[in-house]
Amino acid sequence: MLQGGALVKAQSSFSDLIDRAPGFAPAHYGLGVALAMSSRMTEALGPLRHATEIKADYFEAHYNLGNALRALGRHSEAATSYARAIAIQPRFAPAFNHRGLCLLALGRLDDALADFARAIDFDQRYANAYANRGACLIDQNRFHDAAASLRLAVEIEPGNAVYRNDLGAALMGCGSHSAALAAFEQAIESNPCYATAHAGRATALGALGQVAGALDSYRHSLALDSTRAETHSDYASALIKLNRLEEARSSCDRAIALNPELADAYWNRAMANLATGFLPEGWRDYEHRWNKTGARPYQYGHIPRWDGRAPIDGRKLLIWSEQGLGDTLQFCRYVPLIAALGAAVTLAVQPALRGLLTGLDGVSSLIDLGATASGAAYDFQIPLLSLPNAIGTDLSNIPSAVPYLAADVRKVESLRTRMGDSGSGINIGLACSGNAMHKNDASRSIPLDAFKALFGLGRFFLLQNDVRARDECTLSAGAIADMRETLGDFSDTAALIDSLELVITVDTAVAHLAGAMGKPVWVLLPWAPDWRWTLDSPVTPWYPSARLFRQTVPGDWESVIASVGSELSRALRADAGLCRTTDVR
Repeated sequence: MLQGGALVKAQSSFSDLIDRAPGFAPAHYGLGVALAMSSRMTEALGPLRHATEIKADYFEAHYNLGNALRALGRHSEAATSYARAIAIQPRFAPAFNHRGLCLLALGRLDDALADFARAIDFDQRYANAYANRGACLIDQNRFHDAAASLRLAVEIEPGNAVYRNDLGAALMGCGSHSAALAAFEQAIESNPCYATAHAGRATALGALGQVAGALDSYRHSLALDSTRAETHSDYASALIKLNRLEEARSSCDRAIALNPELADAYWNRAMANLATGFLPEGWRDYEHRWNKTGARPYQYGHIPRWDGRAPIDGRKLLIWSEQGLGDTLQFCRYVPLIAALGAAVTLAVQPALRGLLTGLDGVSSLIDLGATASGAAYDFQIPLLSLPNAIGTDLSNIPSAVPYLAADVRKVESLRTRMGDSGSGINIGLACSGNAMHKNDASRSIPLDAFKALFGLGRFFLLQNDVRARDECTLSAGAIADMRETLGDFSDTAALIDSLELVITVDTAVAHLAGAMGKPVWVLLPWAPDWRWTLDSPVTPWYPSARLFRQTVPGDWESVIASVGSELSRALRADAGLCRTTDVR
């Protein structure tokens, strides 16, 4: 390959030849290639185009013109040049592969996949085509297919660090975190200075719960390349898991300075700000959630969005739930405030909540989330968790008046009859686990057996529909009443909660429902809790009837449950009441 002075000499020779024979296509082609080899891509375009104009079937000129255009990021034009090359030599695998890369950059993922497949058809050992197909499949969230394609690329070129790194990314998407860690580490073995692979290793370690090791890998990655905004953002995410929130904010700021369009960095900064009470700043950053990695689809986008500024007196507003059941229960408190501005509010919620929320003040009508909504039927729409930002919620004005949800009186009476007389004991509801698919479930759910020491302190009733296999044995022993047959939807759960004196629960929808009803509720929190529970207070401004019991050491539920038992025993002995309702407004 020509280098340095040889390239300069070649360029001069081809220029001289063009002067003598301007119609000689190979001279224009040679000059274009020499300029491209010198990284003078823009200058290379002219000679390469001249070559194709002089000789329309000049395959090499069309192909290399495509390469130069792709290097300049002019993907649509490059794809056209590759198409012309393919028309001349329809079995040339690299032309399909490179056109596929252009189509991938243009967001035409299915067309890109077709081109990578054609490249592989013509060259079964084309490692780069397998790797590019894998990257495209990752963009489609087809992680298992991506991993299969990337394994073939690695098999052909086992020393290619990029292919092993991308395999790690695909395996992360599959949830195969240990296998992903191995792939990232093999990429690092192939190229110890590959910053992206160190960042990938950090992500895998974090997913395996090895957060301290993840931080080390992120720092190593940033030492190799401090310009990658994604790594600063991911580092912030790991810091948040360790409650190092000020450091996390700084890391997010660096990420945003490098890439102001990086939604994940705004999201992570929102988590840090909301957890530390900087609510207005947190709500603003929270609006980037629609573009972050793994974002939920934005529904009802065909209806104009309300931003909190447009007058809504006499207007029809659709407010829709966007996240989990607990989020809906926490933020539906805003509906009466919005209705008080004069809006006719339709609330779109999960079917499991419709019966409960029928009685929510300010709701003109309820529909199932995802139901078709005509744009003509509404003046505006807004996602439920955008309401705090729209109306300017800070620590001083959180709408904390409870109860704002209530149980059906007839259901309560029926349940109390079934539960019978509690005698001298108190009725306590217990929820030990939530949705197993929740990203933080391993940190927040507790085996039912861990609560055994509490069962003699009252009559316990199960407050959840789903029970893990590990908990069935404890439940069948009879120390806690199995109420699953009575819990059809959340209106039934509300009736059961209303029949109790106290609710003890992990961070799940039951905590929000009990708090929204003003019921004394003791919430057991992991060491790094969700933002809404803040960091160290035993109370929360969102639910005056709640008390928070926190881990002081990651994973240590034994001490938390012991504290709950001590406090429950103290309250029962002293008849001190089960919850101190604090005015936090």
